[in-house]
Amino acid sequence: MEAAPLSLSTALEYTLQLCDIIEYLHTHSCGSILYLDCRPDNVIINNGYVHLVDFGNSIFYKDLANRSFFCGSVGYAAPELYNKDKSPSYSSDVYGIGAILYYMLTGKTPLSQNINRKKPFPRELASIIHKCLHHHPARRYQTVARLRRALQTFTQTISDNSVISRKQIQSENTSLVISIAGSDRRVGTTHLAMSLSVFFQNKGHPCLIKDRCTHGIIAGLLGSGELRNSYSNNGIYNYKGIHLFPQYSPVIADCHTDAYSVIINDWGHITPDKLEAFNSSDVCLLVGSGKAWEYGDLVALSVNCPAHKTVGIINFISGTSFYRIKHQLTPYLRMPYYDDWLHPTPAGKHFLEQLSAEIHSLRRE
Repeated sequence: MEAAPLSLSTALEYTLQLCDIIEYLHTHSCGSILYLDCRPDNVIINNGYVHLVDFGNSIFYKDLANRSFFCGSVGYAAPELYNKDKSPSYSSDVYGIGAILYYMLTGKTPLSQNINRKKPFPRELASIIHKCLHHHPARRYQTVARLRRALQTFTQTISDNSVISRKQIQSENTSLVISIAGSDRRVGTTHLAMSLSVFFQNKGHPCLIKDRCTHGIIAGLLGSGELRNSYSNNGIYNYKGIHLFPQYSPVIADCHTDAYSVIINDWGHITPDKLEAFNSSDVCLLVGSGKAWEYGDLVALSVNCPAHKTVGIINFISGTSFYRIKHQLTPYLRMPYYDDWLHPTPAGKHFLEQLSAEIHSLRRE
């Protein structure tokens, strides 16, 4: 059984959620439960959340002495599950979690002929997976909690490296300029700008959003009075911790941006006369709809943007539809639904981490 591999950050997030579920079973108030059937078919992902199904092979730890049946799937079941004379343990589920993580990263079942090949993931993570998949139960992580701690330590390491570092930005003595434009109106450029600004600021990078469209959200907030008490002397507004610079009259000088590590230009629906200015940014983010009758606009727009510094964002599209079309344009990411800029869903956080990694990659090229 093979499938397209997931990104490293996505696979780790799903694995940590799976660890939470399995540990909940192992520490259940009614008695420890061993799941014993971790395999791709039993792990359901919905809107960024992991769900575990099919408990037909599960057993209470206290009932292990009465176990008289084989359970598990080849490649995902711990070796001791093939022998009814050997008792499974918590480490049997650790094996299953490691097998699922391997599958998510490679798209392949963790059989010996696959595991022994060169790994498409960091050596530190390979060591964690190999420990999970050790044939001898005593050589694995003895509890899911220990496995989770190892994964969290590794995740923190790559998180520190995936986000554009403060030192990298400051060493260039200029702000990183990111421009966001849409292939049509109401495809989510401002939503992306707001949530990306919060993401960067939470990582320690002061961020400013500049409104480049006449009918943008900042103009709307000004008109509604939302920004009445948040004005500062240099023309910048502070809206719930998000720094905003409206599109003023051309006779008004631009604001001073020295204090900001990241500048995000929100162009809204981009028009041909603005493409040159949009393309002059350090990184260009194109946002478009995945609807069949609108997707062509995004493809057409991307032709006029520099491929070496452009990332596409597809909104309003299901995971299945995105998988079918994403090979047509690279790199492209699917933007999941979340309505709170300040507190995105787990799927939203994942998306922002992936986008940050893509931006980091473009900046290194």
